[in-house]
This record gives sequence, C-alpha cells and structure tokens, in this order.
Amino acid sequence: MRVEHEVVGIDFEARRAEVNNLAHGRNFQLGFDRLLLATGSRPVRPDLPGFDLPHVLGVQTLDDANRLLDHAKRRNPKKVVVIGSGYAGLEMAEAFSSRGLAVTVVESGAEVMSGLDPDMGALVARAMRHLGITVEVSTDVSEIAEASVRTSAGEIPADLVVLGLGVEPNVVSSPPAAWRQVSAARWSSIASSGRR
Repeated sequence: MRVEHEVVGIDFEARRAEVNNLAHGRNFQLGFDRLLLATGSRPVRPDLPGFDLPHVLGVQTLDDANRLLDHAKRRNPKKVVVIGSGYAGLEMAEAFSSRGLAVTVVESGAEVMSGLDPDMGALVARAMRHLGITVEVSTDVSEIAEASVRTSAGEIPADLVVLGLGVEPNVVSSPPAAWRQVSAARWSSIASSGRR
C-alpha cells in the first residue's frame, strides 16, 4: 500500500500504472499482474428530511471527528443523538457521554454493532447503558428536525446529531480523465464483467 500516491495513468497492454508520488511530486511506473480498482468509500448519508441541517455531522475520518468536536465546542450542545451503532458512532457516543452530555444511540437493527453476534451486541449495549447512554434498538429514524430526531419510538431531543451509519463503496461508472487511454469499449467490458 502506498499512501500519498495517485495513479495518473494505466497502460493495460503493458500492465503498468503511472503513479504520482504526491509528497515528492515525481511520477514513476509500477508494474502489475492483476489490477484491483479500489476507489475508496464514502460515509452513508440517509435520505431523510433534515440530514443536511448544520447540527447534523457525520464521522468517518479523524478530520471529521475534529470538525465534530470543534462544532460541539462552538454550539455547546447538551443532548446528542447518534444515529447508527458502528464502531465510530459508539466511540463518539462514549466521548460525549464522558463529557457529561445526555447521549442517545438510535439503531434500526435488533442490537448495536450488527457486525458482532447478537449476544455480544447485547453486552455492548448493556455496557453503554451502564455509562448512562440511552440505547434505542429496532428503532427507525423518520426525520431530523432543528431540536429533535423523530423516530418510530417517539421524538428524541437533540442539539447535535452524529451520523454513525458506516460507509459504502465508491462506484466508478466511467473512467477518470487520467485513464483516457483506455477505450470506452475496454472500460465497459472491465466494469461490467468484474474482470480482475
């Protein structure tokens, strides 16, 4: 894995990628036997009324977490609702709870941390409740308002809403400009066949 590098060209016939080292501003050629187009991920954003309000913030990266903490310092919230119960969302719930804020985690699944076995998720939920965090499972969010989150279990007051819904893969439906040497027909066959 090479961080701070960007693929700026691909020669499929020669099986070589042209790579730009962003830290040093130099390009070099890198050969490959197989090429996996890993386009990264983006935070899941719900298609709900109010998800784009200024007090609704997602957390996926350390920069997101810093922005969220800066926002909290400026607005001085008292009640935080975390939508979703993945690792990042639960970390934020614990961080806000340890600062004395009232925190509610809302999860649509039957238990928090759906990647775990349900009995393990139940243990995590019990530990969260022991810390004073309210946990609402099997609860759907229908709307985010200025001062609350509307759910299937009722309305929850919120000065700050944290989206902890995880990530989804970026999908490349057409080649980036740097890959223009790949013909449209060739790209189409690669993208549609899932060829490796």
